[in-house]
Amino acid sequence: MKIRQISVLVLASILFAPSQAAENAEFQMLLENYVQSVNQLDLDLAEQIWSQSEAVSFIQPRGHQRSFEEIKQNFYLGAMANFSERNLVIKDLSIHQLGEDTAWAEFYWDFAATFTDGKSLESSGRETQLWKKEAHGWKIVHVHYSGPATQAARQGF
Repeated sequence: MKIRQISVLVLASILFAPSQAAENAEFQMLLENYVQSVNQLDLDLAEQIWSQSEAVSFIQPRGHQRSFEEIKQNFYLGAMANFSERNLVIKDLSIHQLGEDTAWAEFYWDFAATFTDGKSLESSGRETQLWKKEAHGWKIVHVHYSGPATQAARQGF
């Protein structure tokens, strides 16, 4: 009985491992495109990776956008356009898939930028992205990011 269970597990890992690896590679590319859309202020790329559904949302320290048009106007052309240079770096990435058409990524990030007046900014934080598989591939449907966690007494509640 044990040998049969082990055989089934080995066979399942052989059959499903390639598709999982392919999905992870696709998510990696999506995240690379997300980073590039921010770093290069590439609105065409942003439009390709974000869902155009009315249910799209983006929660961040400077606001809450509820459509790709709001994200484009407030995050890309609002916040990110204040910088002449942007360098977003993702680290500690973890990707999770739930069924065939839903996934999420969680990660930490560092962001270094230069304002258009020459002053610099460095920040770090954490982010969760929700993705949905649509007719033309995986699209971001929700992002929530915030600053680093705090362990200080009476903070972070």
